[in-house]
Amino acid sequence: MFLILLLLGLNPVSFRTNLIPMLSLPQDLKDAIRSDGLKGAHALALSTLTAKALKVEEKIAFTERARVTSEVLKKNLTVPETRERIREIKAKYLQEEKTESKEVKVVM
Repeated sequence: MFLILLLLGLNPVSFRTNLIPMLSLPQDLKDAIRSDGLKGAHALALSTLTAKALKVEEKIAFTERARVTSEVLKKNLTVPETRERIREIKAKYLQEEKTESKEVKVVM
């Protein structure tokens, strides 16, 4: 495999780091790459918007990821801008969770 990658002019380390993770992307991001021209680095960053990371239901995480994907494409955001947007969204959801847990403590 290593020799094949070298013959194709591909760096094996880069291949493992950048292309292999693309195989496990959510289907909506794979579709955005194929049909809308979303770049791989953007898709990898967007793939971190999961239900587990946001601590919400899968449907909510999917909707949020789709909204941000659309925003990235429409505004032609750079990868750093995309990562910053993702950080803002995660912070928003984590802040909401902290607020809810504080409210529960006050009620008790």
